[in-house]
Amino acid sequence: KMKPLLSRFILHSMALQSPHQSTRSETETSSRPRITYWAGRGRAEPLRCILAAANVTFDNVFLENKQDLQVLVENNKLAYDQVPLVQIDGLNLVQTGPTAEYLVEAYGLMPQCPRERYTVGQIVAATRDAREPY
Repeated sequence: KMKPLLSRFILHSMALQSPHQSTRSETETSSRPRITYWAGRGRAEPLRCILAAANVTFDNVFLENKQDLQVLVENNKLAYDQVPLVQIDGLNLVQTGPTAEYLVEAYGLMPQCPRERYTVGQIVAATRDAREPY
């Protein structure tokens, strides 16, 4: 049902006081999803919230400088030379919107009922509006 999912998403978002810290080294390989972004919430935070709502353990890799970003570009990890980057299922996903859609579908978080799907879409659009400057 949508209400428990929405509640977990909202509670997780409100509880975050600082970016998640990874306890794993950047060089370790993992079957867990990996989110690469600058140290902060920004465009990666909705992706972190989706994974948290799905109870998925994931790794955060924080870029420290432009050279870290350049390494990803040189290794062909970024389709548009931008982060956030989510590495999952052998894919390098970029662009927050399509990546969020992938994660929601992959973890079965999208309701089947058209009315509930609309409500989810409405909430996503409202939060996007609230985060962007006018």
